[in-house]
Amino acid sequence: MSDSMARSFGDRLGDRLAAPPYGLTCVSFAKFDDLWKDSDTASFVVDPHVLVAGYLELQPTILVADCRLGTLGLVHHLDRDVAVRAETILDQATYLRHLLVMEAGVDARPVRRPFTVECVLALPSADAEQELKQVFRKTARQTSFWHSIGVNILICADGETPSERSLRRAFPWLLASMREWLNNAGSVTPPRRLRTVSLSNYRLPGERTWTLDERAAVHLVHGQNGSGKSSISEALELSVTGTAMRLQARNVGDYAEVIRNRQATRPAQIDLRFDGGDPWQSAVGARGVEHPLNPGVPVSSFRLDQDAMDDLARRGPAQRAEVFLSSFFPNERGVTSAMDAARAAFDAAITTLPPELQEAVEPLPHDKKAQLINSRVSWVDEERPPTTAEIELIRPVSRESLEALRALSPEIEEYSAAVQFSDAAEFERLLKGFNEALERQRARAGALLDAIAIARQCLAEDNVRSWRPQTRGGTGQEWVALLERWSETVALADLAERHLQVAQTLARAAQLGWGASVEGEGAGLFCEAPEVVAASAEGLRKVLDQANADRKSVYEQLMHTSEPHVAPAGQTASSPDLTARQVRALNVAGTALSPSASDEPLGRTLERAFEKRESTAFSGVTIGAEGWAAQLDAKLTTVQAALTHLKDDSDPVESVAAVRRARYAGPVQRREQLRAALKAGKEVEAATDKVKGIFLTELQNERFNGALNELISLFTPARWAYADVEVSRGTAAGKDTMELEISGVTGSTADLLLNTAELNVFTLAMYLLAAVRIENPLGLLLFDDPLQNMDELTVTTVARGLAKVMCVFPKGWQTAFLFHGEDDLERFRQEVPAAVYLLPWLAPAATSADDVAVASEPLKNTFRSTLQDLTHIVTRRDTH
Repeated sequence: MSDSMARSFGDRLGDRLAAPPYGLTCVSFAKFDDLWKDSDTASFVVDPHVLVAGYLELQPTILVADCRLGTLGLVHHLDRDVAVRAETILDQATYLRHLLVMEAGVDARPVRRPFTVECVLALPSADAEQELKQVFRKTARQTSFWHSIGVNILICADGETPSERSLRRAFPWLLASMREWLNNAGSVTPPRRLRTVSLSNYRLPGERTWTLDERAAVHLVHGQNGSGKSSISEALELSVTGTAMRLQARNVGDYAEVIRNRQATRPAQIDLRFDGGDPWQSAVGARGVEHPLNPGVPVSSFRLDQDAMDDLARRGPAQRAEVFLSSFFPNERGVTSAMDAARAAFDAAITTLPPELQEAVEPLPHDKKAQLINSRVSWVDEERPPTTAEIELIRPVSRESLEALRALSPEIEEYSAAVQFSDAAEFERLLKGFNEALERQRARAGALLDAIAIARQCLAEDNVRSWRPQTRGGTGQEWVALLERWSETVALADLAERHLQVAQTLARAAQLGWGASVEGEGAGLFCEAPEVVAASAEGLRKVLDQANADRKSVYEQLMHTSEPHVAPAGQTASSPDLTARQVRALNVAGTALSPSASDEPLGRTLERAFEKRESTAFSGVTIGAEGWAAQLDAKLTTVQAALTHLKDDSDPVESVAAVRRARYAGPVQRREQLRAALKAGKEVEAATDKVKGIFLTELQNERFNGALNELISLFTPARWAYADVEVSRGTAAGKDTMELEISGVTGSTADLLLNTAELNVFTLAMYLLAAVRIENPLGLLLFDDPLQNMDELTVTTVARGLAKVMCVFPKGWQTAFLFHGEDDLERFRQEVPAAVYLLPWLAPAATSADDVAVASEPLKNTFRSTLQDLTHIVTRRDTH
């Protein structure tokens, strides 16, 4: 690629670095010295040619000078000879770091902190990245370059602009995402800061006092095994929470017996002093300490140890959520708990709904369930009368059962026959009557069912089922009456069919947008609303079906009365002899078919027919006609099924998935259940809106995950070798969960794919982002040996990154790191401005004269260092 094209890439990348969230200042090469003028800014120059310490020449694509965080960034665009040029760049970057360290160490009064060096290798493709692996392996194996500099990779095809994610992984040392996070994180300022910790007879004999240097924000504590690091950590936990998790886990019944030194005669005591507020002190009793600083604060909110790291990284989504949310999002967790309670109440309300509605909402998430319920049920809270389609949801039994029950009560008949309601008052009146009528039928359902069972047994007897009148001829008057009835049923069936056809035609026309231009009344169906006409179709079909059935029944009766019946030879016509029990049962059962008090009861009608051996009629059935008993039995069977549904409190509803059984509830109760579900759904929507408005939703968006991945990249030496992670919040079995997944890989489980060191880096990054959000009674974040399973290179990288993080950390906070390894302490001390404390080896003596004071070490402290000035070290080199 030509030099002009390389400059073009530098210009495009420079535009991105100058824009949010980076906000770097672009400096022209002619004003190169402006890079060092303001210690609170970060700036860059495109295509510089610079000279370091008078003889090291550098010509990167972009030079970044971050005087806020003390970083010198070299961006190189590698379009050819990737491996060879990369070796040269790493050599130059390492030598640059060496020169900076040497300059900062010369005549170090006052102590100066050298700039760190970060390389960004911009490659045109992922294939070019593969060429670098051998270079990196060789460099890491044969040199210590990687302990001195950071190396980042930016893949961007020719002519394209880098993505936000790729920039974040290449420039994590600018901490753009973390700054954005902290600006919106709701960070708190501790009301006071811890200054001294005094322990008397606490596990070890005598008294130990750790005095934190008030001039430092970072405190590094080193002590060999047995020197008391765990005692300090545990004592701070007791002083804040009143208990100790480690002792709770072992069900220790007497804290004092475990904690007090065995040779001591006085109880163990903890004494804390602060730079603001009153001191605090307490003896350790059987149950811990009395009056702790804040017993409601989880220890994980101010102390990160291996147990907390395991909970956050390795023990699953539920345990991760339990630690993280309770520690850093207590207020928001109350909101999410309210949302979970609203969802649980909503789920309970849904179980009372009609099965077909339950099936519709079942696969949906809660917010979609609430939307669907609202769209289907909102009419219950409206002042208008509902439509016939809407009131289907409060129908307590199947359509077939309701049709069979219509004859039992005029209120049921009136409600079922309504195709629309003139106003809400009419609907309430009909609904109340319908509900009361159903309850009356439920009250008598048991006796009626018993009577129907006996009646059906009677109708199934051979002599009853086969009974015929002695003569079927009848009188001419009876035959004429049947003929007239048949003519009427034919006419009614014809009218019903024509009416149905007209209604269907008008409904289809309305669907196509046609409507009659008719005003006022007197125009029949043309005056009715299209939806009313469409809704009447089902009722018209029922009228048509009934008319056809009546026509067929009367026709059969007419055919049987057209000629006399002569009994076969040798057969004597016999009449059934009904018992008094059967007559009573038939009388009661008949009320379900013909409830009118003026009609002769069924049992008495059959008795009279059998005695006189004459045909008669009941409920449209001619007694003695062909199949008359079967016709009555069929009608009774339909009523029996409907009453059984009422009596058994259940109604089977066929669905695609399965057959559900919904417990019976009357129409008024069903409406209340719909109203309760609607209210519960609205409460879910309101609770969800509150959750969306709280800070916890940061876990759902790019801001938190962006800052998290930026810190992980900053703390990882080979940061390009790992994919980003995504933390998302959810619920399972009514509990909060925090899923940890590989970015872009659905269903991945990052805590099973990342190695132990990466998981520890992940928890450290997450902790630094979240811990500043919670009230801290100590004003201190305690990191108890957080570097386990990290190699020397990772420790160095974490320390170098932490030094930058502490530059943007909210003011008023202190951090303390407890180490058992001298190498870890030294790597941190060299990179992070901090106060250093050395705990004495072996236990102090039990006499007061041998009490031990632990203060910062003047020869090891680095917190007083100032960032070196590069004005005369890195200079512009003119090429003319």
